[in-house]
Amino acid sequence: MSFRDARADDLRFVLDGLADNRRIEGRSPEAAACTDADEAEYAARIAAGTVRILEIDDQPAAFLSYALDFEVMYVAGAFLWIDLVYVRASMRGRGLGKRL
Repeated sequence: MSFRDARADDLRFVLDGLADNRRIEGRSPEAAACTDADEAEYAARIAAGTVRILEIDDQPAAFLSYALDFEVMYVAGAFLWIDLVYVRASMRGRGLGKRL
């Protein structure tokens, strides 16, 4: 098991995870599908280094997307917002989300 920053070639895994997460939330198939805007947003997040990948046997198993904010009320300094934790369905129940 290893952790690393997401790379451009991880974009499909991240978008598939985003769509799967939306289905889990109960969204319609149309609302769950990733758009061009989603693709652009997550490509930018990957380029900015705010998506982390957890790999098992050199394959992406989970990811964490986050943002840093420096203007949060009552917090002095940087504040990390976790946007999404996703674990591939076949890897769930192993504590991978906690590890992220």
